[in-house]
Amino acid sequence: MTYQTGMEDTAENAATLRRIATQAGIMAGQLAMAVTLANRAFEVITIAEEESRNAQA
Repeated sequence: MTYQTGMEDTAENAATLRRIATQAGIMAGQLAMAVTLANRAFEVITIAEEESRNAQA
């Protein structure tokens, strides 16, 4: 499944997209999510690492 959106290339938008991808991954029972940011940078978000990082914040 692919979700696509457009947004300005800002640090705040990138952080928001990472949070959305992490939540979608959790809800779908995924181990990781692939994200392409507005600046065309490609990232693979490991759900367990993000959950751990968010729990510590």
